[in-house]
Amino acid sequence: MLNLQNLEFAVQISSSLCADKVLDKLNQNGISKSDVQICYKTGTVIVKSDLPSSLILNAIEKSGYKAVLKGYGSSNYDVNLGAAVAMLCNSTGHSDSGINGVVRFIQLNENECLVDGTIDGLSPGKHGIHIYECGDLSNGCENIGEHLNFGQTLHGNQTDDPNNRHTGDLGNITANEEGRAIFYFKDKLINVSNLIGRSIGITEHEDDCGRTRINKSEIDGNSGKKNSSGIWYNPVVFQKYFKSNLFIYKNKIACGIIARSSGLFENSKKICACDGVTLWEERDVPLAGPGRQRKNNN
Repeated sequence: MLNLQNLEFAVQISSSLCADKVLDKLNQNGISKSDVQICYKTGTVIVKSDLPSSLILNAIEKSGYKAVLKGYGSSNYDVNLGAAVAMLCNSTGHSDSGINGVVRFIQLNENECLVDGTIDGLSPGKHGIHIYECGDLSNGCENIGEHLNFGQTLHGNQTDDPNNRHTGDLGNITANEEGRAIFYFKDKLINVSNLIGRSIGITEHEDDCGRTRINKSEIDGNSGKKNSSGIWYNPVVFQKYFKSNLFIYKNKIACGIIARSSGLFENSKKICACDGVTLWEERDVPLAGPGRQRKNNN
């Protein structure tokens, strides 16, 4: 069972009646009232849960009030070991596929990183998910490199031991009939401090996790081209495992810009000083790019 994590939301509430409505909706979704803290004067809702952030956000908004996830951290309020977020959407990078989503990484302790994501626009079924060694989107998704692989091992599954998987091997996610994949799991090999400057990608097909031992099974799980990817800022250069262009993936469909994520209680802004976009407007516009510029100019 996953440990409970703390999620901080800004919610457009202004009275105790509003707070009660939010609390009731969270309780209806299996969240104990004792695991929720609400301050309607500041519009802050703190939820302790093991549910994906998208499901909690949806439950809050069913009460009739807009909500924004502001921070994410471990259940230990005194420790913040780092958080990162990857935005996979058309307006913040390169895309010709209509794939949109968010993947969050929260370092729980020295040995565990929580991965929490929701991605839309996928074809129904399983898709490989991996962390790649580079964050170069200058040519779409062509230059993000191979799977992150500190141990120079063969490709494997996310649940395999470190000697039988790449650092960036995160297995598969499953999209439903509407093309949405919601995933939430812990990984003992990746660390937020080593993800900065990297990229994350979702592949076209299911990853065989090195089990078939045919074609490129021990390299990329025969999972095909990357549907979409995101990068973290502050690139860090690490040594490549496969240096031959034979293993460089072509024809990526979408890439997204990634920014550092706020930990619990680290995001106090109500308006972005750089362009005047408010907190509530920002929930409906991209983090960067032409889409954000158009919103700012309206």
